[in-house]
Amino acid sequence: MQYWFIGADGSAQPGPFLPDAPNQIERYEGVNSLTGKPVVIDYVVEGEKKLLRVSTYYPDNKPCIFTLDPGHAVNFISW
Repeated sequence: MQYWFIGADGSAQPGPFLPDAPNQIERYEGVNSLTGKPVVIDYVVEGEKKLLRVSTYYPDNKPCIFTLDPGHAVNFISW
């Protein structure tokens, strides 16, 4: 799965590539190079599923946290 950094003007830049298999990566911590905002990507367990969780910020400092399930369905927690 390719993660993209998005800028305030809608510009995009490729970010880290994350494997679909959650056991290959535990946590990614970085900075969106277009906004300067922190990005944390990790895995959380919900019931029987391991979900990919992305925690970052919009350019106006609003938090944006969402999860992706194994089928890549998005569930927004904070946006």
